[in-house]
Amino acid sequence: MFYFYFNISISVFFTVCYVALILYVRKHEERQRQCHCKESAIIETMEKKDIQTTQRTVSHTECNVPAHNCEMYKNLVRHEQQQKQCNSKKSPTKETMERNDKQTIQHMVPYTERNMSGRNCEIKHEEQRKQCHSKKSTSKETIERKDKQTAQRLVPHTERNVSGHNWEMFKNSVINTPPLHSDNNVKENLMKKTAPHKKSKKKNHLTTLIADHVTPLNEEVIYDENKKKLTKHIALDCEMVGIGDGTESMLARVSIVNRHGFCIYDKYVKPREPVKDYRTKVSGIEPHHLQNGEEFDIVQKEVAEILKGRVLIGHGLKHDLDVLYLSHPRKHLRDTSKFKTFRQLSRGNTPGLKKLAQELLGREIQTGEHNSIEDARSTMQLYMLYKNKWESECYSKR
Repeated sequence: MFYFYFNISISVFFTVCYVALILYVRKHEERQRQCHCKESAIIETMEKKDIQTTQRTVSHTECNVPAHNCEMYKNLVRHEQQQKQCNSKKSPTKETMERNDKQTIQHMVPYTERNMSGRNCEIKHEEQRKQCHSKKSTSKETIERKDKQTAQRLVPHTERNVSGHNWEMFKNSVINTPPLHSDNNVKENLMKKTAPHKKSKKKNHLTTLIADHVTPLNEEVIYDENKKKLTKHIALDCEMVGIGDGTESMLARVSIVNRHGFCIYDKYVKPREPVKDYRTKVSGIEPHHLQNGEEFDIVQKEVAEILKGRVLIGHGLKHDLDVLYLSHPRKHLRDTSKFKTFRQLSRGNTPGLKKLAQELLGREIQTGEHNSIEDARSTMQLYMLYKNKWESECYSKR
């Protein structure tokens, strides 16, 4: 029974609350309607009064305001002034807007003056950046001009109408030049040392070095003792043989050349696995070369010691280093197959060393069997031709 009465009381309570809420809502709606009606009535009365006042003002202005209607005119003027004041309170005039704008500007001025110092610093930094960029662009242009001049001096006849004709002319010009240790050259070198300009020294030095490089393999080159030493820039090339199915490569020969083209290191390597294909037509390696070769571990250690702290030049260096199981810092690698100016000759594709040597050096290589010493020398000559441009691009990437 208790639960029964409890449920009844709860239901009664909720019904009473619901009814009270409905009554409250209806009262609220009625009040809103009344307020709306009052506002509409006030607006209508104001509009009627405005119309009447306009009619009266027109009639009075036409009659020039007689004396007995003076009081009515005063009342109308007062009414108009009151309306203007009400409108001014509702919507601010132009004068007040201008005053507010002036005040806001006065408040903002000190902050802008404070921020001007920061903006001036930003402008100075931008000017400095522009100046640095202009200096870099001018340096690149001068380097490109120097490279073009050296290329024109070193390779006078690169367009070859007949195979070997222009190369023979260039070879004769190099051979007919007087030796380095003649009296005339000694006098010229003394004059250059005393001269104030240093740029001409570098150009002539480069031309003499590269002229020494561009010599055929059939003729033996006589090197000075100074040119037989290790230099900071070295060129490497490897010859390989096929193992397994014949597709896998194994090291067979390593050749290293210094900056002047002198062969510093050249060794054959004993095979660690049975050779399937000697690739003699391409590599020039025969079985008796490998029988008298050096152990791979010894060759690997010796090459690693030579490469330490030096700039390595070559064509497709990734394959050579993979076969040697060695690595070298990327900033010290100069690969002729990845240089942009060389890739432009083959329309963005990887250029062949044979094509580069023929078009830029004016000489034919790899006509039959490959020679690792010849390939290393040609890569070094290509690097020396475009050394300034190449180094500038590497420096800008850092």
